[in-house]
Amino acid sequence: MFIHCEQCGKKLIYKKSVDNYVFRFGRSHKEQPIVDMEVVGEGRIYLKCLRRSCDHVTVLDLTKKKE
Repeated sequence: MFIHCEQCGKKLIYKKSVDNYVFRFGRSHKEQPIVDMEVVGEGRIYLKCLRRSCDHVTVLDLTKKKE
């Protein structure tokens, strides 16, 4: 499942599971992403939209809620 920009709808980050997100951006000459990052655990991520005409910041709160 992808998380999209709240304003323009561009794909920002891929959600693998409840606490596992994958971010890949850019291509080198060997078709491998320049940025290849996996986020696991709790925290907060501020994702600035990569679309030049948008520039919106989407906030993902990854902290686990206490029941």
